[in-house]
Amino acid sequence: MGIVVAAILFSYFFPSQTTLEDNSSEYTISNYHITATYGKNNTLQMMETIDVDFATLKHGIFRAMPEVSTVKLFDENGNEKINGKFRLKYGNVSANTHFETDSSGDVFFLRLGSENSYAHAHERYKISYTITLDERFALYDVFYFNLLGNLTDTTISNFSATVNFENPITAESTVYVGALGSTATITPVWNAEQTSFSITAQNLGVGHGVTALVNLPENYSTVQPNFFWDWFMLVAIILVAIGAWLLFKKHSNKSIITPVVQFSADKKYTSADVGFIIDKRVNTEDVASLIIYWAQKGFVNIIEDGKKTYLSRTEKEFSGKMYEKQLFFAIFSHNNPGEKIDIKKIGLSIAEDVGEVKKGVALENEHLFNPKATFARGLIIIMTSIILALSICLIATQAVKNLFFFAGIIVGVASAIFLFQIAKAADKKYALNAKKSTLNGIMFFLFLAGVLAVYICVFDAYADAFFTVFLAFGLLCFASYLVLKFNVRTGVGCAELGDIIGLKTFIEVAEKDRLEMLVKENPQAFYQILPYAYVLGVYDTWCKKFESIDIGAPTFYSGEIDVFDVLIIAHILDHATQSILSSINAANIANVAESVSRTVGGFTGGGVGGFSGGGLGGGGTGSW
Repeated sequence: MGIVVAAILFSYFFPSQTTLEDNSSEYTISNYHITATYGKNNTLQMMETIDVDFATLKHGIFRAMPEVSTVKLFDENGNEKINGKFRLKYGNVSANTHFETDSSGDVFFLRLGSENSYAHAHERYKISYTITLDERFALYDVFYFNLLGNLTDTTISNFSATVNFENPITAESTVYVGALGSTATITPVWNAEQTSFSITAQNLGVGHGVTALVNLPENYSTVQPNFFWDWFMLVAIILVAIGAWLLFKKHSNKSIITPVVQFSADKKYTSADVGFIIDKRVNTEDVASLIIYWAQKGFVNIIEDGKKTYLSRTEKEFSGKMYEKQLFFAIFSHNNPGEKIDIKKIGLSIAEDVGEVKKGVALENEHLFNPKATFARGLIIIMTSIILALSICLIATQAVKNLFFFAGIIVGVASAIFLFQIAKAADKKYALNAKKSTLNGIMFFLFLAGVLAVYICVFDAYADAFFTVFLAFGLLCFASYLVLKFNVRTGVGCAELGDIIGLKTFIEVAEKDRLEMLVKENPQAFYQILPYAYVLGVYDTWCKKFESIDIGAPTFYSGEIDVFDVLIIAHILDHATQSILSSINAANIANVAESVSRTVGGFTGGGVGGFSGGGLGGGGTGSW
């Protein structure tokens, strides 16, 4: 039944509804009296007597009261004094008739009467209940409460109220009456001790309310706001920041990566190894580069026949690392030397092996990366993301901004992804060109700006007394810096990376005279470096440098070209590698998406001073 009542009241309790349905033809209230006692413990003891005249058959009446109130109040100078959402808790309900209570959509429902019987033409309902006000509202030293809410859907002939206080009230007090937003007032009559006032009002129309605004003596309430979660967040942010710094100092390798120019690749590393070392990832491109690597070592021939490209194994006995053997024999296990394989169909036969080969490459070179450092960096990311989510969720809860609670979860997850992307960018920064580095920088900046915008929106001085959302944002920036600077490589890994960067630099800046000397010393230098240039992203650069240098035709190629041209060979090798990538993609194996495409709630209101319906509580009365 509570759900049914909620549905009935739906149109009443949403801001989009501008008018309240008039049900005075069905029932009216002849007398409505309220006695409210505001205690120094920040609670209200409410007693209501309601005389109702029913014109049609009804079971009774219901009271609908907000569990969340939005209060906006300005002082006499027009300065904002209160602006926030506050919770109210209802309890100790009793009545002189059968009643039921329910809570739905931040509204507390009290239904009087029974569905098994109908009310008499004239009924008197007596109810009492306790309202515990939001403890932080006590900070404002003001009693701003809707004695009669603006959502009653019938007329009230006579309304009266008595409000009691534990201590004398000497400050200014005002009582507003009328429709929502009305600034019309009625004069309260205080007793001699200034501890109680009474008011009366006649002929209140549909949607008319009565709101009392009483300035209380300083520190009137004995209830002290609980800042436990504020302190918790502040301490948590500081501890995570300190912990992140200690993890960085202890586990990040302090070695400076020094590029040393190399004229050839270290023979102990395959092109797939180098592809992993440069960016801590094994791409499908790294695996495909092994075709060129094997070709220049004499294990594979590349054959052009018309518009098709084929591979064949040579008579040379294959030797290589375990993951090389797994891939090589996955390709050629059913083929004799010299037997051609359509390169576009290779992916279908090696689909299940490529994933294992990637693991093999990473395992082969795991000694170059410190697993403890990788774990420590990941821990920084997780801790920071949790704090970011909590900072918003806690404030959203205290400020009663439910939408931002989910925003906090989203920000936490997005921040984890963001920080892991920074870690990924840090690992592969030597593999990125200037354009991609700049693009990453712009994306990271936009993300930080977006998070800051969320923090500005969610910030609420009432709910975040210590400004923890901005401290959390500072933690995000600090963690981003640490993650970006975190070096997870071992000492050997740093040295090897320096050599690889030196080789890449040599490929990029080597002049013709030096290359001619290199070819004279080692005629196979061009082909030996070619697979490494491929995984380092400088394949085209390396090939173009040899346009006017005689390096001789490759022994591993046979086709229909009459005159050898290095760029034609480069294109053929690139095409062969791309064909393998395409066929792997067609096989739909895991992690193939990286294949290269080279070329290479509540009741609201506001106003100066105060107005009817602008305070805490209220709600309305209806029949059922």
